Amino acid sequence: MAKYKFVGFQEHVEIPEGFEKLEVSAEIDCGVLDPFTLVSQPSELSKWFYAIDALDAKPSGVVIFRNSEYSGICISADLGKELTLVSDLFGEFKATVKGQVLTINFRILTDSSNTKRKEFESMINSLKELVK
Repeated sequence: MAKYKFVGFQEHVEIPEGFEKLEVSAEIDCGVLDPFTLVSQPSELSKWFYAIDALDAKPSGVVIFRNSEYSGICISADLGKELTLVSDLFGEFKATVKGQVLTINFRILTDSSNTKRKEFESMINSLKELVK
């Protein structure tokens, strides 16, 4: 059987020299706060994530960051349950809600993993402080 190649898909992704995959995750109990609001509303996201002017929380929706040349895209959204954003600023950000527990995951290909890890961990800590 022939092996088909589809546009946009690769069988093997080659990581450039000096770069590595970085993944940082956390589970946060949001108590009485609405977990999905914390990840889908620009005003709430801006309290702990990057400063965001606009977020269209639907597939192909645009993310506009305040005072930045970066932008982003919402690649998937299941309102109230899950949201995935992609940007050069942070790679992939995925948030999943189960009850009052919010699971967040950052994934990025970077050549400065220590800096990015500290940045993501700082955001996670800010979110934890926000829900206390």
